[in-house]
Amino acid sequence: MGSVTKEQGIICTAEEVRGLLDGSRTQIRRVIKPQPVVTKRGCPSWGTLGGKRIRNGPRSAFGGSMVTMTELIGEYCPYGVPGDRLWVRAKRQPSPGGGSWYEADYPSFGRIPDGYDSAWKPPSRMPREASRITLELTDVRANLDDEWAWALTVKVVK
Repeated sequence: MGSVTKEQGIICTAEEVRGLLDGSRTQIRRVIKPQPVVTKRGCPSWGTLGGKRIRNGPRSAFGGSMVTMTELIGEYCPYGVPGDRLWVRAKRQPSPGGGSWYEADYPSFGRIPDGYDSAWKPPSRMPREASRITLELTDVRANLDDEWAWALTVKVVK
């Protein structure tokens, strides 16, 4: 039995949208919440998540319901697994003739053309049909730079 492809929204900044559209961006990073604590051995630990004890390492020889980092990504990454799709939510303003103006298209002045409502609508209010970019996840990793973050490698499919 094949897996079911999920589709959900992801909020992106105007800079991220421009990079996705021109092909210069293939990865999106999002901070993992909650952040893990570092154990005495220097390993990340999320304590419990979804009723399972999380640790970065092999399954316990004593049994129990421990999961590895790979399983953590598959089960707990809120953005999905490779093959899932994300539709981009970004600041926009409905245009009078239908369609939308997008903040990413106006980088030089960051506002809507004169004569129209000057406030960009927040990305969280964007309906699916107003999204102009659909992404497919090609890889999902958990990386540590300054803080733990999901590193989502994507390709634009629309």
